[in-house]
Amino acid sequence: MIGVNRPNHDYYVRMSLDAVNGIGLEHHATEVNCGSAASGFTEWIAQWNTALLVVSWDWTRLDDGIIVQPHPRTVLSNLMLLNDYAFDQGVDATEAALMRLVDRLDWKPAVARTCDCLMARMPAPAV
Repeated sequence: MIGVNRPNHDYYVRMSLDAVNGIGLEHHATEVNCGSAASGFTEWIAQWNTALLVVSWDWTRLDDGIIVQPHPRTVLSNLMLLNDYAFDQGVDATEAALMRLVDRLDWKPAVARTCDCLMARMPAPAV
């Protein structure tokens, strides 16, 4: 395992669970797949010390307009969770902490705004 006192060349931003729970993610971008507002990914960022933290995940818009994360859920990030001894907790523990963070985040309105803008620009279907 890599401790924070050692040089790191893997581009992870390393932080404790307390620090993860205290970060304030801001919406950076939401992208849609294949030109429809049915699915895509959203990306959120935060400044932590001198590093830029990036967290992103997939989303799907259901027929009734509700936005959800597809299963299996995944969260991608450049974050690595550290334990109390400043050792890496690994990808699984980090992803679990990030999923809890996403669950607390009010991210769906930002995705809905992107979908609504895209739908407003789409031409009406031919009848």
